[in-house]
Amino acid sequence: MKYIIQGPASVVQAGEKGVVKVGVDTEGELINLFEVKVRVPERVEIAGWNKDQSVVNIWVKEPVWDRDAGVFSFLGGVP
Repeated sequence: MKYIIQGPASVVQAGEKGVVKVGVDTEGELINLFEVKVRVPERVEIAGWNKDQSVVNIWVKEPVWDRDAGVFSFLGGVP
């Protein structure tokens, strides 16, 4: 299984916003639970997140950004 992190198509300057998409390639393996922890560089600020296009529809742990630890994480699954 591989996590896929897709960043902006161009360089994001200080003060600008960019979109980063997080996905999973299961490489054909059937799974129904995802735990994701992404280390966020100190110079990056997460302004928000959107779950609208997610395949996850059961959220065990809602997405959260722990600024002090520099980690964005969530735990969810599909029935």
